[in-house]
Amino acid sequence: MWCRPLAAAAAPVVWSLRPEREVKCCPTARPVKPVSPVPSDIDIAQSDVFSYGPYKGKINLNIWSKLKDKPNGHYVVVCGINPTPLGEGKSTTTVGLSQALGAFLGQKVLTNIRQPSMGPTFGIKGGAAGGGYAQCFPMEDFNLHMTGDIHAITAAHNLFAAAIDTRYYHENSSSAKGIWNRLCPVDKNGKREFEPTMYARLEKLGLGHKKENPDLLTEEEIEKFCILDIDPDTITWKRVTDCSDKYLRKVEIGLSPSEFSKKKNEQMKRTSSYGITVSSEIMAILALATDLKDLRSRLGKMICCYSKKGEPITADDFGITGALAVLMMDALPPNTMQTLEGTPALVHAGPFANIAHGNSSIISDLIGLKLVGKDGYVLTEAGFGSDMGGEKFFNIKCYYSGLKPDCAVIVCSVRALKLHSCEAPKIVAGQTPAKEYREENLDLVEKGCANLIAHIQNVRKHGVKAVVAINRFGTDTDAELALVKKIAEENGAFAAVVAEHHAKGGAGATALGEAVMAACKTPSDFKFLYDAKKDSIKSKILKVVQEVYGGADVKYSDDAKKLGDSDERPSGRVDDWDGARRRSRLRPDGAPKGFTITVQDMYVSAGAGFIVVSLGDITFMPGLPIKPAYYKIDLDFTQDPPRVVRATRRRRYAAGQCATAALEDCQCPETQNCCSLHVACGWPHLGGLHAEAELHSQASAGDAEAALAEDGESELDARRNRAVCQEARCPNAGECWSGGTATVMIMGDTCTRGCRFCSVATSRTPPPPDAEEPRKVAEAVTRWGVDYIVLTMVDRDDMADQGASHVAATVRELKQRQPDIKVETLIGDFQGKLDLLEEVLESGMDVFAHNVETVGAPGS
Repeated sequence: MWCRPLAAAAAPVVWSLRPEREVKCCPTARPVKPVSPVPSDIDIAQSDVFSYGPYKGKINLNIWSKLKDKPNGHYVVVCGINPTPLGEGKSTTTVGLSQALGAFLGQKVLTNIRQPSMGPTFGIKGGAAGGGYAQCFPMEDFNLHMTGDIHAITAAHNLFAAAIDTRYYHENSSSAKGIWNRLCPVDKNGKREFEPTMYARLEKLGLGHKKENPDLLTEEEIEKFCILDIDPDTITWKRVTDCSDKYLRKVEIGLSPSEFSKKKNEQMKRTSSYGITVSSEIMAILALATDLKDLRSRLGKMICCYSKKGEPITADDFGITGALAVLMMDALPPNTMQTLEGTPALVHAGPFANIAHGNSSIISDLIGLKLVGKDGYVLTEAGFGSDMGGEKFFNIKCYYSGLKPDCAVIVCSVRALKLHSCEAPKIVAGQTPAKEYREENLDLVEKGCANLIAHIQNVRKHGVKAVVAINRFGTDTDAELALVKKIAEENGAFAAVVAEHHAKGGAGATALGEAVMAACKTPSDFKFLYDAKKDSIKSKILKVVQEVYGGADVKYSDDAKKLGDSDERPSGRVDDWDGARRRSRLRPDGAPKGFTITVQDMYVSAGAGFIVVSLGDITFMPGLPIKPAYYKIDLDFTQDPPRVVRATRRRRYAAGQCATAALEDCQCPETQNCCSLHVACGWPHLGGLHAEAELHSQASAGDAEAALAEDGESELDARRNRAVCQEARCPNAGECWSGGTATVMIMGDTCTRGCRFCSVATSRTPPPPDAEEPRKVAEAVTRWGVDYIVLTMVDRDDMADQGASHVAATVRELKQRQPDIKVETLIGDFQGKLDLLEEVLESGMDVFAHNVETVGAPGS
């Protein structure tokens, strides 16, 4: 729908939801081709999309008024079961489902996903744009600055923090009269005026009728207006930054001589802390606001501290609401991007699911449902499982938006279900999972399905149909997948479908798309878990614990009990922390029952409109590991302009040699053309796109290695000719080697050329290739059972025919043993000798591709 805004034109401009596609190369690849003039499915004039470069933009909020009378499309939320530390592919499934619906099933679809923080991007977790062949691109734009929304939140949040401490200092360094003369100075005509941003404070004090004439205020009223009487021990408003920095978890501020109060004869210092930007209440407000007026109203209600009399003090009391709204106004329009297969995406807001509601913005969903129209689909993602982001989607987001979902997709994996059996070893990020996760074990899967059943029940309690997406990994067996499908459908799932979108893009999720379409065609009976306006705070908490977590009772600490007994209902909404999520993962049956939860504390997010219920210590600022992801991020100055790259010393082969990892390795210098690696399949230049699994390299390395069968490794190692997938630690190896594709380098591992970006060994006289290699490779590949093989090679300028006859012989051997196999030859340039190229082309190969090479000076 939108990816690269065209030059100015009179006609409306839009990118088609059903772009043309031509598949000639990688079996999982689909080209992205923007279409203009505008197709009749979705019309967005160029004036309604503001460009932020060639790949991203923002939607003009005025489009809402143009489309308000248009019927909504189908509303689908994607959540999950309780994940492992490695994640189970919820974002990937969301994007893959979008690609299936839009690129293969001919539906109008729009994907709404959260914008990630840069803290995890440079830390451990990595980005959040999906993975493999199901992701938004360019990923560096997605995971870094985007259009500056998070920076706007940082600025607004820290401006408020500065206002709080500044006001505290001045109230303790000056008199009420001195503050009054500064807030409402006498003009040259001898008159005073209130700023419009002060009216809210006056209304709160019951002085709204005097807002036109400050001189009507009495001395007592002036003191009430000017002195907020801040209790410094109650200031909860932290400063924020969008990076992980554990040294900011506890800081002391106000140490400068300029913060010394002569009036009090003491230093106005206090202990404070920082949080990461996405933990800010302003982020939650951005996600829940329905328009600019609603945004401003919510910002004004934010409670930052209390007076010494225990009265809440808000942004309106500081007169800062207007300034905060101005800083945030450009962040309110949703950001536009696209998936790898050309389906449109809105990327907007990213509140944490453990201290907020963990969903993308309401305004994205409202606009998206109008854009796709009556028969279209909007996919929106909820953080964590149905007990976390899912429950909050139903009871917070839908409460404020007024929208009703037609279907919920629950993402699960065999790996996670084995963990939930509580009989398999723990999974640790950065470590290869134990053999229990790599070998068939139906007993562990069956026991772990108790967790999946609980999530299906959670969704159905809200009157929503549940479609289970079984995200296939390379180590899953057909029997394990069939067992999960059987148990899910026997326990209330509308359908349970195996999805392979990570390896195959939208083509791997068409069955999931068809199941979602079928679910949306049947009537839904959506309902909230509790009455937001009538139920008490404790009643809401108990319902969440009993109905969603499976608990029996709730206990309260003394501090929590005070708020729990209060009649105050800031929004009629109670939020919950993820303690129950961790509890459900560690209980022996994977779905705990009858336990008691202790609420340690509560605090009010009055602007967002919910109460945060804390079951333990909450970390607002993540830390960095010993080796953060920033070690792998750099600029490639050989490109003009320089582009973002992720360097890794583990990758031995030249860029583009592994077809399944080609997304990251595209080195095309032409910003709008296809790189020659993909000249046959139509992939666009991706300008430094990073495979999600590379951003999750610690998590995916185990899958890739486990996916390579031991017999295959030994066969290749015996010939000193390891699979490229194994050597490069390709993120897709787990999917490819389970009956999909594989990539093998032939003719040895020593090249006669010195190409940039390549760490392959070079020599003018490398060892001669094994004459028996064509037969050995064909025998090994036949045993592996793959249906698509990529043959790649080093350059062999030392051989008279550059190795052409050796490649051709390998192809013929493969075709003789397995006639139906598709063979791609990803080979060198043969120094431009067309007769050698013809020898390979006439060997029976199916796809020809050629590496992009940058050759150094002779002798280098």
